[in-house]
Amino acid sequence: MARGSRAGVRVWGAALVLLISGCTAVQGQALPGMTPVDLARLNIGVFEAKPVDQVPVADDKGAVLQIEARRMLGSLVAPYEVDGELDELLGTHVLAAHEVKIYGEHGAGLPSQFQPVFDRNYFISGAMTTRTNGNPRTLKALALGILRFPSDALAQIAANELDAATGEFKPDRHGMAVPDYPQARASAAEADRQGYVYAARGPFVVLIKVTIPVSDPNTLAAQAKKALDQQLPKLDKLMPTPLDDILDLPTNPDAIMRRVLPGEAIANDLSVPPESVGVYDPAAHLHYERDGFAMKQVYANTGVDLVARNVGVVYRTRDLASAFALQKALTELGPGDEVIQNPSGIADAACVKLDQSTPPLAVRYLCAVVYGRYVAVVGSRGNSRGEFDATLYQRAAAQYSILAKSE
Repeated sequence: MARGSRAGVRVWGAALVLLISGCTAVQGQALPGMTPVDLARLNIGVFEAKPVDQVPVADDKGAVLQIEARRMLGSLVAPYEVDGELDELLGTHVLAAHEVKIYGEHGAGLPSQFQPVFDRNYFISGAMTTRTNGNPRTLKALALGILRFPSDALAQIAANELDAATGEFKPDRHGMAVPDYPQARASAAEADRQGYVYAARGPFVVLIKVTIPVSDPNTLAAQAKKALDQQLPKLDKLMPTPLDDILDLPTNPDAIMRRVLPGEAIANDLSVPPESVGVYDPAAHLHYERDGFAMKQVYANTGVDLVARNVGVVYRTRDLASAFALQKALTELGPGDEVIQNPSGIADAACVKLDQSTPPLAVRYLCAVVYGRYVAVVGSRGNSRGEFDATLYQRAAAQYSILAKSE
């Protein structure tokens, strides 16, 4: 399906929000364009409804390295930049040494054969994303990743070993030459419908998996070349943070994490992967958007300069008008999506039931709210049968209250 016909909801995959007149204020101090809300009357259920001074947990090696991985995500090329048809998000992941999750429930979908390669070569951190054309009959897909190792030499060894490990799960593969990149380790499989490429660049390895609908080794190689043409220059500009300096990176600029709904031990059906919790710059967070291609310009137009992710997602825009503009862009209905009732007491919120669950948390129901220059989105998978669960409204009310009380 073409991008234009799949506008979709683009925060965690989607959410319709009615562009009414804005959000709310506290103690009667309503901002222009915002509908007052009585915070005391909101049903927040079991959720925390006040700002919590929180920063991404960095209590072990893996959590520290995830800070660097989230920074690296901003230097990762998006598949739709390589091929405009690849606009359907399958997943975005940050990876870090120590309990690396390369497969499993929240893993990056990498084969288990890669784990020993990561371990032997002292993998540090990385970022990956995968998108498709959304058409299983003529499937096209592209997975892109950047992986950091301690040295140029270890990165080259890792690229060679990842290529060798590919033969363990793709025994039918054969060599493939990528134009202009003779140093890349590349192979084709599935009757020349899939290609695998590993290219070292300084202390980094670029990982590429190309899928095309018909057997065509030239197209596989050309797609891989396009990806390398765009990714390698970005890596040349990416300066690895010295390991001892990672904790000096900003993990909560302007205390934005206190504005986002925190994780809860109860009523948390989302199982938010801890590695995704944190602060992102716009370039990094675009990889989580359903339509990242369109949202890149929207981010620019509305002045998005910071995004925080936890149980909720909070965007900071230029001003109130920009927040409503971002809300509108984020919440265009996709085919099969439908509006559902707003949370009681929040006139400017709106919610949607999605036609299909969306990554990264497989949510089916979403609500979005605006307060001042901030847009926040929360979601729910529904109950055990996938039906609407009213805790979504409680979550939305709690997230709204946090924004209002953060002023």
